[in-house]
Amino acid sequence: MTHVDVTNVDSAEAPLVLDGGNLALAYQAPFSVAPAAVTSEPSRGRLQFWMVNNPDANYPMGVDNSNVTGMNYSALDPTITIIRWENGVGNIEDTDGTRLRQNFIDVTPYAPFFQQFMALLVGITLTQAQKIQTDLIDVLYDGKRQMPYHQVVAAGDFMWEATDPTVAAMSCEVLPTIIGYNTGTSDSTPVGKINALIDQINAWIVNPGNTLVNQINSELSAGNVLVTNINSQVVNVGNNLTVEITLNIVNGVNNTVVTGSNNILDTITNAINAISSQINSGIVNAFAGFISYFNGTVIATINSSLQLAGVTWGTGGGGPTAVASPGLSGAISASSDAFTDVGGLSITHVGGIAGVTESPFSSLAPAFSAIPANPFTTFPHQGITADPAIPPINWTPLGATATVVLSATEMGTLMNGIAQRRASLLNVCQTKKNAVNALTTLAAVIAYDVTAGWPAV
Repeated sequence: MTHVDVTNVDSAEAPLVLDGGNLALAYQAPFSVAPAAVTSEPSRGRLQFWMVNNPDANYPMGVDNSNVTGMNYSALDPTITIIRWENGVGNIEDTDGTRLRQNFIDVTPYAPFFQQFMALLVGITLTQAQKIQTDLIDVLYDGKRQMPYHQVVAAGDFMWEATDPTVAAMSCEVLPTIIGYNTGTSDSTPVGKINALIDQINAWIVNPGNTLVNQINSELSAGNVLVTNINSQVVNVGNNLTVEITLNIVNGVNNTVVTGSNNILDTITNAINAISSQINSGIVNAFAGFISYFNGTVIATINSSLQLAGVTWGTGGGGPTAVASPGLSGAISASSDAFTDVGGLSITHVGGIAGVTESPFSSLAPAFSAIPANPFTTFPHQGITADPAIPPINWTPLGATATVVLSATEMGTLMNGIAQRRASLLNVCQTKKNAVNALTTLAAVIAYDVTAGWPAV
């Protein structure tokens, strides 16, 4: 162990004081536990500690307002003389004599010394030990999440600073680009892509849709023209034909053929009936009169002259015994034949032809209604009229002397990687704090290794 001369120390901070030019430990109130109330104080600011790697001071270490001596600093770099942590930032003084301090944010190398401290601190309680360990876990989380982050970009393979101020500045740097991407109309922006989609909708849906409607209307108009043609060339012609049939055929047949035929029939009937009348008057009646005369006169006279007077032939059991000469054995029978009148002729007239029902065809109404023309409205482009400039994202890698240009995607990947690492570390942080607070013995809390189980950073 290198001896460090501290006789010329001219400044110190509590719990270190100058006592006659020598570095000494000041009396401090007992170590206390922070209140359980919610505070806006960052977790890294709740822990304060210091270590002096000096045998003359008996290797002291202080945490908050408590300190011990007799620490074993053999694991430290022998060039380190003083380590101090306050308000989330640590600094180291070494033996080079310049008194210039080197800052650090990761307390991982110094965390094991807290176990020594708690073992040496007389009177420490379980709750106090748990607070030291959980505060130390918070500080480890804050330091690890702000460690440099590795990310390869198009400009090269770099490490990037991930401290809280730097990450906040990233947001400010990216904001104008985000605004430009969200409001600009260039092809690569969301609005530009929406406008391109609108153009495709207009080209593939709106315009073809309107063209289709025009074609449908054109075809519907042709359909209505067809209906008109049917009405004029079929319906109307058919109806006119029925009128012509009625006027020129039906009426003609009725007036000429039917009437003429009936007139012929009447002439024939009348002539035949006249002949019948002549036959009846000239022949039938004459013969009837002759038969009547013959029966009444001729036959009667013969019968009265030739038959035996007072004797009835065929009666009295035998023929007459005396008849006149030449005489008749019986009466001559009168003729029963008679002529019947010849009947007249009756011929039924020819009936007229019924007329064709006029206008049996109904006109067709136009069946097709036109679709309103151009029912599809062209979508207008979105976004502001003037395309705002989309500034490049210029960012400086860790250790570089010049910025590199990052695309929005690259910057987004970088920021998302830092955020994901933060979330992973926060999960370990909370898990470990819960584990410490669940321990029930002081020895178990002191033995708990706060540095184990963290993901690599």
